[in-house]
Amino acid sequence: MIRSFQPGLIQNLSDGSVNVGLQKVLLEDEAKHFIESLPSDSSIRIAHEYWSTLSEVQDGFPDRQDIDPIEIGSEVLPHIVLVDVEDGEPIRYRYQLVGSYVEDIFGANYAGQYLDEMELGSMPDIVSTFFTAVGEKGQIAILDGTFISRIQIAFHVNRIAMPFAVGSNPIGALFCAFDKQETG
Repeated sequence: MIRSFQPGLIQNLSDGSVNVGLQKVLLEDEAKHFIESLPSDSSIRIAHEYWSTLSEVQDGFPDRQDIDPIEIGSEVLPHIVLVDVEDGEPIRYRYQLVGSYVEDIFGANYAGQYLDEMELGSMPDIVSTFFTAVGEKGQIAILDGTFISRIQIAFHVNRIAMPFAVGSNPIGALFCAFDKQETG
């Protein structure tokens, strides 16, 4: 399933003003095909392989406490984001850890912040839809999109989110990885 969004202009992202292009959420087979198409050294592909390995030895989703930064590797760690999933109505997403590579992409460290409290125009709605696809369906998802900064630097960002259990909560966290490509 592919869901697309055309959100318009977002304020306060990266260097101040970012125009967001078409966003796509890839689920199920589209997400698997996307991952398989990535180069073997892609942070998204490596993070997915790590999550898949942990998933194979667990009964259900791997637990967040099983994350081993040494196994992930120093090349991929800066690309990692951990998000807490807080039950309630509505479900809330809190950034627990934001890797330095992701900080550089968006110009801020969102660690400790709730997605719904961030001043990012329509972007929280897009990301919340993406996170909810993972949380409700218990599967991986890819968010694929293009951004253009106010200094006219275009970049393409791909994100993957994968469910992690936290204690008795089967989906209490999301394990995410980011890759960015300059587009012109």
